[in-house]
Amino acid sequence: RIHGYVINVEGAGELVSPGDRAFDARLRAQDPEIGYKSIENMRGFLIGAGLVESACHEMPASNLMLVTQRPAAD
Repeated sequence: RIHGYVINVEGAGELVSPGDRAFDARLRAQDPEIGYKSIENMRGFLIGAGLVESACHEMPASNLMLVTQRPAAD
C-alpha cells in the first residue's frame, strides 16, 4: 500500500509567505503539536513508522509530496 503526505517547506524550513505563517499560527493555537513540519522531521516520523520513502514530488504553493510504502515482508 502506498501513502502520500503533502507538507509545506520553504527555504531552510522557514515559512516565508504571510499566509503560510498565519495558517501555521492558527493550527498551533489549536494544538501546539500540529502545524507545518520540516521535511527532515517528516522523514524521521515516516521512518519511525516503518515506512520507506519512494518518491518526493514538488507541488504548487511550495508544498512537497512524500510518497511512502511499507517495505516488502521478508
